[in-house]
Amino acid sequence: ATATTSATTASSSAATPPGLRLVVDEPAPSAEPSAASTPGGGASASSAARTTPPAGASGAQAPSAPREETGPEAEVRLLERAQDALRARPAEALALAEDHARRFPQGMLAQEREVIAIEALMKTGRASEANARAARFKARFPGSSHTRRIDALVAP
Repeated sequence: ATATTSATTASSSAATPPGLRLVVDEPAPSAEPSAASTPGGGASASSAARTTPPAGASGAQAPSAPREETGPEAEVRLLERAQDALRARPAEALALAEDHARRFPQGMLAQEREVIAIEALMKTGRASEANARAARFKARFPGSSHTRRIDALVAP
């Protein structure tokens, strides 16, 4: 069990940011004094101390799962990784393109994503899926500058 005490000394408050409490872990009382306790039941200098935010402060929340990056830079980095994987690891490139589609469904690089996905499908021997995706691309992006590249990728 640990006891929580607020630091009120001038030396502690100088090292503790305003609005935070200094929490000192003290050993549970026992029949015999331990090396970690001092006479009078106070914490010794070797006791662990940490600062914690006051009750209700936003820093007191439990850690959450890491957030996915958003924004144009994250979109570009994700497709760069997919493009890099395309030559030697087409299945990984396809997975990254699918991740891009999930995270950036209306992304500024949606056409480039589709080109990568179609090429990855062809390289993994999934020609019928590549052809279907190419047809969807042409319907969604008529007149795209990527159409010639896609036609070359799915050509028999």
